[in-house]
Amino acid sequence: MNNLTDHRTHEVRVITGVIAIICATACATSIIPGLEDLINRALLIGAAVVLLGVAARLGVRWVRERLEDREDDRLAVIWRAEHAARIPSTDLPVIVTPVGSPRLRVVVSDVREVA
Repeated sequence: MNNLTDHRTHEVRVITGVIAIICATACATSIIPGLEDLINRALLIGAAVVLLGVAARLGVRWVRERLEDREDDRLAVIWRAEHAARIPSTDLPVIVTPVGSPRLRVVVSDVREVA
């Protein structure tokens, strides 16, 4: 059994069915006067719903990325504060206060580990 032939047969049937539906719709709209307006409205409403869905998805994605960026920045400040004694730095002392987090206030003084 050839899988390519089976898939090709399925594709041909789907394409033929879609073309038959389009032709039947065109024939029906030429006979029934109000059907064309009904189909046009349904297609426009469907397109509007799809566009709103895509816009909502992109908006939610944009907000999620901004929240993740803020969280990454906050965690980076915390990590730097916890590991400041082990990181060689020339500009000590440093006072770090991230924006949007009034509870977190880290003060790093000139503390170095003694080996």
